[in-house]
Amino acid sequence: MSTAAATATATDLNPPWNCYLLVTTNTLGPQKTYVGITPDLDRRLRQHNGEQSGGAAATRGHSWRRAAYVRGFPNHTAALQFEWAWKHRTKHYKGRGDPLVRRFKALQELLTDSRPTASAIPYSEYLTPLEVILEEGTELPTL
Repeated sequence: MSTAAATATATDLNPPWNCYLLVTTNTLGPQKTYVGITPDLDRRLRQHNGEQSGGAAATRGHSWRRAAYVRGFPNHTAALQFEWAWKHRTKHYKGRGDPLVRRFKALQELLTDSRPTASAIPYSEYLTPLEVILEEGTELPTL
């Protein structure tokens, strides 16, 4: 097997994982946010919006847009640990202002640490550095 074929096979078996932040698009009622992981950002957004089966129960009944995502995780486990830590840290800000601001504060805090959880590999050992991508129409709130 050629090196290119071996690389393609390894990539297919281990797709790049992303941790994403969704925000509701409805203007009525309080804004909601959701954090999750996926190797396919567009498919997962369609699922959350009910266009495809498979969206999380917590996102049903709302229209969502992706506000941001983080890429560069070495594997599924690292993305899961990051997702858990992001959700967990957001709880520290519960009841303190806008949900999107709380999520970004937690993300900023999480990225300043050396790893997302005590059992996780350090960010410095990732093959590529983590990168935060803000989606079009999303402005980084004042933190």
